[in-house]
Amino acid sequence: MIQNFTFLAAIQLILSIFIGVFFMWLTYKLFFIHFRKKYQITEINTALGILLAAVLFSTGYILSGTLAPLLNTLRIISSNETAAGPLILSASMYIGEFLVIGLVVALLVNYVSINLFNAFTPEKEELKEISENKYQYSFILAAILIVMSLFAREAYITLLDSLVPLPAMPRIF
Repeated sequence: MIQNFTFLAAIQLILSIFIGVFFMWLTYKLFFIHFRKKYQITEINTALGILLAAVLFSTGYILSGTLAPLLNTLRIISSNETAAGPLILSASMYIGEFLVIGLVVALLVNYVSINLFNAFTPEKEELKEISENKYQYSFILAAILIVMSLFAREAYITLLDSLVPLPAMPRIF
C-alpha cells in the first residue's frame, strides 16, 4: 500500500513538472507567435509581457485542476489492472486525454475571453494598443483572463471527473 502511494506521489510530481514546464512553454509560444504574426511585433514589450503572464497564469490555473481527477483515475485503473503492460497503456491513454482536453480548454478560455472583450469594445483595438506598449489595456485583459480561468476551472474539473472510469457498483434496489 505504501509503495502504491509513493508511486502515485512520484507520478504526481513528474506530471506537475511536465505540465508546468511543457504546457506553459507551448502556451507561451502559441500566443506569442499568433500575436507576432497579427501585429508584426519582434520582441516582447512590457504590455505584451503583462498579457502573456496573465495567459500563462490562466492556463496554469486551469491545468492544475487536472491532477486530482487524473490521480483518481490512476488509482482506479491500478486497482483493476494487475499486469504492468495494460496498466501503463491505460494510464498513458488517460494522461494524454486529460492533458489534451486541459490544453484545449485553457486555450479556448484565453482566446475567447480576449476576442469577446475586443468585440464588446469596438471603439478601441486593445491588442493593437498592447502591441504599441500601451500597458493600460494589458492590465484590463489580464484581470479578465484571470477571472475567466477562475470560472472555467470548476467546469473543466467536472468534465474530467465525468471521464473517470468508476468501478461498477451493485444495484441495491
